Amino acid sequence: MPEIDEKIRPHILSGSTPARSFVTFLGSISNVVTDAFEVSTGIDSPTEALRQRMLGSITLATDVLEKAIKERTPAPFVFFACIQDTVANATMFEEALESNLERDTPHASADARPTVRDWKGAETLAVWHMRRLGFADATVSPNGNDRGVDVVSADAMAQVKHYASGTIGAPVVQQARGAAHGKQWALFYALSDYTVAAREFAEHASVALFQYDVDGNVTAISSAAHALAASATDPESTADLAVETQELTAKSQALFDDVFAKVMTIMRQAVAQSSQPGRRGQEALDALDELHEVREIVDRIGQNLDLREFLALVEELNACGRRAAAIIGAKY
Repeated sequence: MPEIDEKIRPHILSGSTPARSFVTFLGSISNVVTDAFEVSTGIDSPTEALRQRMLGSITLATDVLEKAIKERTPAPFVFFACIQDTVANATMFEEALESNLERDTPHASADARPTVRDWKGAETLAVWHMRRLGFADATVSPNGNDRGVDVVSADAMAQVKHYASGTIGAPVVQQARGAAHGKQWALFYALSDYTVAAREFAEHASVALFQYDVDGNVTAISSAAHALAASATDPESTADLAVETQELTAKSQALFDDVFAKVMTIMRQAVAQSSQPGRRGQEALDALDELHEVREIVDRIGQNLDLREFLALVEELNACGRRAAAIIGAKY
């Protein structure tokens, strides 16, 4: 996308490049869309929507360029906006395909999250989780030497309770804190929930309470647990954050796509109405004047922005479209 922006930005700003100069360029972008429609695997509904948006944008780009060539006028702004929209959707389409392929491909890993079928599996999960929290030497306590300790490391100990029902009370958590005498950290893992008294004691005594499920998902309960999780270099947490960021970015891009499509619809209506005589024709010209700002907004959106700046510009674009629609009396 940055390369495309750099390629066409001078032409957008000058507004005087002959439309015929972009025939080959349009062909290369059209090939991208053609390739996307030849893909038949890894397509889910969101990915298919990206493919359809590509088709809509490149179709409009082709139409407006052909009209400009016939009229021997410069390539219009709408053409460049449609090309930017096509390339942006093509990029997201490719990323979505790769994500779907990775999601559907089984991966075997020695560091895979353990599932929990019994108390032994629960202890294995605790070891796995503690190592991800930074206790690299965590290991299951030797048999016959429990004394309330199920997992040990140089700096921490953990007790694990695999109770299918009931709740973990304060006395059991107190026992874990006492068993961790001399250790910096006391951790507690439970399948069931904790009582209010157990949670209050954990806050007072800095016990890291965690709750897990049979799929191996571990949730921090107490402040000490949250502190451990926040300070740990956890590759899975980093991956989850990356996924959340990608999803938020995709939603923001989808919002822009929706707003841009509505603005393009108003622009086409205004262009069609501008040839009419009298008041309606003048209203259309006024609407097109209002839409002149669109070129600058789209150009700024193409720059490297943070999410807040991006959304602010999308709202500016939306306001442009609403004002233009109001002028010509169109539905927005």
